[in-house]
Amino acid sequence: MNTYKEQIQKLEQKGAQIKAQIQAIRSKEHTANNKELLKKHRILGKFIMAKMENDGNYSSQILIELGRSLVKPNDRILFNLQPAETNLTDKSDPENTE
Repeated sequence: MNTYKEQIQKLEQKGAQIKAQIQAIRSKEHTANNKELLKKHRILGKFIMAKMENDGNYSSQILIELGRSLVKPNDRILFNLQPAETNLTDKSDPENTE
């Protein structure tokens, strides 16, 4: 005859298995969502790049917007953008007092 402790232990083991199964399914869902999002990014990127090649005005607009939003030097290099301007008046510089 099973004691209450044994019954509780079995149920706790089943609960742990169910939690592990739930986590595995959530992980698969997350991976699938990431793959879908990456595919959308690729399709959209190809669309925009093709349009940029065929329309100089559109290309200029996109590059202006990218120039405003890209701050990482490697990202800017990728799009042949000049390095981001840095704020020349550094407030932390004790000699720079106004």
